[in-house]
Amino acid sequence: MAPRGSLFLLLASTAFIGAFADPSAILTFNNEAQQAVRDYGIPSQISSRLYAVVHVAQYQAINGDSSVHPAQAAYAGHTVLNLFYPQRFARLDKALRNFTTGISETKRRAAEERGRDAGIAAVQSLLEDGFDRYAPFTPSPAGGPVGVYQLTPNVTALAYPQIATTQPLVLTSPSQFKAAPPLKVPSAAYSKVLAEVFDLGRKASTTRSTQQTDTANFWADGNLTSAVSGHWNQIAQAVLPPSTSTLRAALLFAQLNAAQWDASIAAYRQKYADKFWRPITAINQGDASNPTLKDATWVPFLSTPAHPEHPSGHSATSGASAAVLESFFGKDNVSFTIGTEFPGLTPRSYSSFSKAAKEVSDSRVYAGVHFRHSVEQGTKLGKTVGFYIYKNFKSKIPRN
Repeated sequence: MAPRGSLFLLLASTAFIGAFADPSAILTFNNEAQQAVRDYGIPSQISSRLYAVVHVAQYQAINGDSSVHPAQAAYAGHTVLNLFYPQRFARLDKALRNFTTGISETKRRAAEERGRDAGIAAVQSLLEDGFDRYAPFTPSPAGGPVGVYQLTPNVTALAYPQIATTQPLVLTSPSQFKAAPPLKVPSAAYSKVLAEVFDLGRKASTTRSTQQTDTANFWADGNLTSAVSGHWNQIAQAVLPPSTSTLRAALLFAQLNAAQWDASIAAYRQKYADKFWRPITAINQGDASNPTLKDATWVPFLSTPAHPEHPSGHSATSGASAAVLESFFGKDNVSFTIGTEFPGLTPRSYSSFSKAAKEVSDSRVYAGVHFRHSVEQGTKLGKTVGFYIYKNFKSKIPRN
């Protein structure tokens, strides 16, 4: 998956008769991956890694074939998810049978060989990306220097610091692209964003509107959801024409999820380098330049994630997703309606990908977990990564 020569096996080409304007093999295993993320509570920080390996494997299974059969992509998705979650084999087997029924045994065996080889190679590549390495990080002690990250209440361990040193799929390195640095403390710009989150983001806020509260919940995408990366996969499904070919659908979901994962790596690289403090720490501890914005009892509307502040991971994921979708469809102004896994909220409609990404960023300020500067810079970083990956994906992911 990463840009290394040994990354994927060179798979023998298998010819099938007929062209397939059918994205269902891609969408079925996208949904299966999303359900696994829900069922096992896979955190937002790493869910895009799973989505990426499933969809890069599916793309590899059919890319370079003169005539694609959806069973190839189905076998690839089935193989990856079975290797990760063998306890789901009955469910995954049932999904696979929808794409193998009615074809000859010769074609089924050929599809299985190609799909399994792609899936196994994709999973093997994860052994080389460095995600398994120990990445020590020591936060500032409680009451430490102004502006420096320290553990927030009820947090005893940081979330996945090794993401910061993981080899990306398409980017040349985790630090290829960077966001602007955090705001200086003290500064007028910092005081402005501090005042905003102090007011709008507090749990007992009297100025956060019902719409803003709903927005925070709509995009929270916490435990037992398909995560914010899954939410953007749902958007991709909503805008994908049902007549899309298997290959083109495979390409979109591979680009989308590779961009999400690489954007997460870039964001985490900077998070653990900049080590900027979260709003709850900034407000509880306070700083001399903002005495009226110090409150030891302040708590955010939603729980603060267990990693440094800048830039926002939600925003980086969303910016990358919006950039890939805009590039793939050739325009930003695509209308769609999307729901949420938060109970009690109705679906929302958007007139562009960028407006949805902007709302994701706003939601993190309303939730009280990020400063405005961090979400804006996260979105910019994500978009830079997304546009780069859309342009370079085919050259970085080897052809079979």
